[in-house]
Amino acid sequence: MRLPFHICLLIFLLLAFSTRADSGGNHEPRIAGTQKFIYKQVDGFDLPVFVFTPETEASHKRRGAVVFFHGSGWMAGSVRQFETQARLLSDHGLVAVLAEYRVKEGYNATPFDGIRDAKSVIRWLRTNADRFNVDPDRIAAAGASAGGHIALAASIFKERFNDELEDMSATAIPDALILFSTVVDTTSDGYNDEEGLSLFMGEGKKYSPARNLKKDMPPVIIMHGTADEWIPYASIERFAKDMRALGNACELIPFLDRGHHFYNSAAYLAQRPHLRTQTSRMDFVMSFYLMERFLFNQGILESRPAIMSLDSAERIPEIRGSRRE
Repeated sequence: MRLPFHICLLIFLLLAFSTRADSGGNHEPRIAGTQKFIYKQVDGFDLPVFVFTPETEASHKRRGAVVFFHGSGWMAGSVRQFETQARLLSDHGLVAVLAEYRVKEGYNATPFDGIRDAKSVIRWLRTNADRFNVDPDRIAAAGASAGGHIALAASIFKERFNDELEDMSATAIPDALILFSTVVDTTSDGYNDEEGLSLFMGEGKKYSPARNLKKDMPPVIIMHGTADEWIPYASIERFAKDMRALGNACELIPFLDRGHHFYNSAAYLAQRPHLRTQTSRMDFVMSFYLMERFLFNQGILESRPAIMSLDSAERIPEIRGSRRE
């Protein structure tokens, strides 16, 4: 039986939208408590950021900011991965940004496109610093896995992977880097996934961050599980050693016997119960505290961090205030 043309068209559109929404293109219509902006239009796509701002607006003092890049394997991922962390940082006085970037699924993009997008987001935030009362010299980038890779690459490849239509007077290098379970070496020595490495089209070694380190890098904190199933801990140790040999500040925090997803929040893991472990709650609290301590030590966060209770860490609505209920 042949269906009428208009019914076929409707089915096609529904399927296309469903595939697009579940893949790399995560066009959330709204994330509660955020403002949504389009930071870049490229290849027919509108790339959004979701911005959390502190509730206290009375002070005219400039604030620090953190841009989060979700994990993806350069294939797919959720822009909401760091939503809990962003909410908490906003409550603690920072502007926190969740950034969508191009990946393979939904965008047919390469890791190099992701690096361009990471640089674009950081430039966008700097050029819009007045809008959010942000200090353009106190912007950190945080990322996990491939998201950490593109944030790190943005700090290294100054002359490459730039969108020339942007304001190039604004630097795309963040003032500090927070890396969770990050791919620092895009060769088989640093990542145990042939499909992911194939996305570099033979250029993984040439553009591996670990093989292109330089002096005067932003200060870095790396949190990494010693039992990470995708990224060998030995590659992270080599990276930290090489960074320090160049005179760069690099703090490596090993999470003993933890795998790739130890730092994720309860809200994120609730949608992915197969990633949850017996230590997930404790690991989230500790990794969040270490992130805040690092931001405080770098002068990006002004309020002194404190360990939150495990109970409070699970009850985010009670933490974040009535405006975002």
